Amino acid sequence: MRFDISSNLDEVLKGLDDFTARQVPFAAAMALNDTAEDVKIAEEEEIEKSIDRPIGFTKRGIYKTRASKSKLVVEVGVKKIQAGYLVWQVKGGTRGPKRRAIPVPVGVVRNAYGNMRKGALAKMLARPDVFIASEGAPKTKHLPPGIYQRGKKGKRKSKSAARGGEYGTKGNNWQGKDKKRSTIKMLVAFESSATYEAKRLDFYGAADKKAKAEFRKNLEKRLAEAIRTAK
Repeated sequence: MRFDISSNLDEVLKGLDDFTARQVPFAAAMALNDTAEDVKIAEEEEIEKSIDRPIGFTKRGIYKTRASKSKLVVEVGVKKIQAGYLVWQVKGGTRGPKRRAIPVPVGVVRNAYGNMRKGALAKMLARPDVFIASEGAPKTKHLPPGIYQRGKKGKRKSKSAARGGEYGTKGNNWQGKDKKRSTIKMLVAFESSATYEAKRLDFYGAADKKAKAEFRKNLEKRLAEAIRTAK
């Protein structure tokens, strides 16, 4: 995603004397660079406003290019990795998983930004009391796809415990004809898709509004400076 800001010198040069006209390309380049910074800040504020607790990596995803006298155009955009997920907040639509499913945290501790901590899935699956319920797997077909944690073993026995079987879990051990463990806790849900509303993050609207509001002021300021300091 990117937003281009350019300068049309033909309109600016109309009615200017030769001396002032010679200062315009430099002033325009500086004004474009100023405006690009204004737009970059506006986009970072838009991310902060539109996304729930965005991480620093996301907010650092906005970049800008610089203009010169020979190239009077700047670009404000989103870096490749951040654009890969922010594009859904801008354009909306339904996203499928990169692999088999989209992991959505349900019963795990999240960081300050509402996401799973780095490496959380690997640590979770390394635990002996955690297992995966895959879609269609015979042993877990009664559970929605996801990652689960078994309850702790308690004093209450399952029906087979009296005949030498294993102890059940604390609380109600087995329920119903499918014998579901009542103390199993879902940690992560596996979703097949995620749907996003269009323009939740108004990337282009915020950029256009800020560029229109600031460019003329920036150009007037930079032109006055160029004329004042010209030799």
